[in-house]
Amino acid sequence: MPPFRISLLSLGKAGPSQLIEEAILADQLNFHRFWVTEHHSNLADSCLPVLIAAIAGKTQRVRVGSGGILLNLHNPLLIAEAFATLEELYPNRIDLGICRGGLDPETSAVLLDGKKITNPVEYYADRVRVLLAAANSGQLGGLAKGGVLPGAWVLGQGVNSMRLAASLGLAYSHSLFHAGAIDDPQVIREYHLLLKSHFPENPVHASIAVAGICAETDSAANLLLDQHTNDFIIPTVVGSQRSCLEQLTEIYEQYQIEEIHFLDLCQGMKDKTESMTLISELPLFNE
Repeated sequence: MPPFRISLLSLGKAGPSQLIEEAILADQLNFHRFWVTEHHSNLADSCLPVLIAAIAGKTQRVRVGSGGILLNLHNPLLIAEAFATLEELYPNRIDLGICRGGLDPETSAVLLDGKKITNPVEYYADRVRVLLAAANSGQLGGLAKGGVLPGAWVLGQGVNSMRLAASLGLAYSHSLFHAGAIDDPQVIREYHLLLKSHFPENPVHASIAVAGICAETDSAANLLLDQHTNDFIIPTVVGSQRSCLEQLTEIYEQYQIEEIHFLDLCQGMKDKTESMTLISELPLFNE
């Protein structure tokens, strides 16, 4: 089995300071990417461009990005400008991950200024196209002065986002840890076929996102897992270093992808540090 890349995804539940501490550790352990999520539950998952700038400024080489921007809740031009600015400040180190997602009705209503979205799937696809058009036209807002959008990823858990990514020539990251996610390698196979039919010259960038905990022993990992209470996030890789290696290898062999994003579910920084370190030491790790 050839080696592949492992990247990290963080929910930022402990606040901005620990989020930056996680990113610095990810940089030191040679993880390929460090992505932060948008959920508006605290200051570490709300204003992603600010957080990404802070993380990129505190790290040396790890790619930093959004995992992802809830594009239905934002102006596409402002997002394009923000990430083009980040790319200008930190060349070749920024990723723009976008997703449809959703929040509680009250927060969504405020972010949308009371606007009602009747068809979120179609609305999202239009927002992605507007974002790309703004970046490619070179005539709108700050992008008229030569801004360049960083590499864009579509994040999803089903076929709609996968097909959208392929139709637009974008990279795709498929989650296995969201409740209700499709766990079927055919999703990635279809992405490859569709992408090559639309953009035969484009390189294929696809990843799988998993969630879990790595500890010294299986029992220690399961004990830490007892602290996980989010029913929307399903643990998919849990156990000792050897057990996690077996589980990640199985996912790689099933999906034939080049990269896995790992969402560490440890609650405290001490346990998270151990888990991240053990994952980074796996023999399949490539950087």
